[in-house]
Amino acid sequence: MSELKRINNLRSSHFIRAGQTLRLPKSRRINVPTRELVDGTYRVQRGDTLSQIADAFGVPQQQLIDQNNLRSRHKIHVGQVLNVSAKEKQTDTGLTLASVSKIEVPAPAQEVARSIDTAPAVAVVGPVPKSVDEEEPTAAEEDTPIQPAGRHPALSADPSNYLVLNNNRIYVQAAETLGHYADWLEIRAQDLRRLNRMKFRQAVIVGRKLKIDLSRVDKETFEARRTAFHRNLQEAYFAQYRITGVEERKIRRGDSVWELTHIEYKVPLWLFLQYNPDVDVNKIKPGSVVLFPRIEQKVLQG
Repeated sequence: MSELKRINNLRSSHFIRAGQTLRLPKSRRINVPTRELVDGTYRVQRGDTLSQIADAFGVPQQQLIDQNNLRSRHKIHVGQVLNVSAKEKQTDTGLTLASVSKIEVPAPAQEVARSIDTAPAVAVVGPVPKSVDEEEPTAAEEDTPIQPAGRHPALSADPSNYLVLNNNRIYVQAAETLGHYADWLEIRAQDLRRLNRMKFRQAVIVGRKLKIDLSRVDKETFEARRTAFHRNLQEAYFAQYRITGVEERKIRRGDSVWELTHIEYKVPLWLFLQYNPDVDVNKIKPGSVVLFPRIEQKVLQG
């Protein structure tokens, strides 16, 4: 893996996606681990990743994380014994891939309401003032990983967490607005503003926590609608564009992640975050090195 990362200038060994072109070293014999369960457990071998183990035994990554009290899906070690309970593959919300694909995403809110909640999630380099909707974490939230895995199998390259956390909170993800949340929750956007003590026209900020109201829909329905939205968004994008390479960029003082993604590199913020899963766009510092995918539009037949 280290050699593949080196010759392809990859920042992480955990995130590659369909359509990406990789350079390969000269041919050599590759030893593929033989994975076997012993009394429902598996001993980690050299070269294993949690995603490979999950795929091999047909269980969600989040299930392995929960069953083995793992702090991170990226940190397992050779010889570690994992409790594995093979089940039918499903999403972390208990919905199969087929059932999620049939879930109807509510129609967008009225244009007037949407225009209020579509301000760009600007992430300017430098200190960011504390938002009025950001509170000190509770004791229960202190134990919650900052961005725990919570992905649908169709979004396997997407590191974003679309699940509801403790105390009915969520992490705001790229491309989301209060209008989206209101649609998925079947409530008014102004109710969410009131719940989070947000000012009129104040935009939600990517990476910040937000309280939601689950009085009209249950958590599973909200998560399924949210996941379906992002899956459809990404599938529509990659139906038109392909990734041709990746470029390193050192952040300079005064840089705005919003301007870099949408003006200079012309890629959506959610795609930038997939290539930089450990970057907090609200706290990025000058001198930081980030990756930008290079894209081109596909030539569509007909």
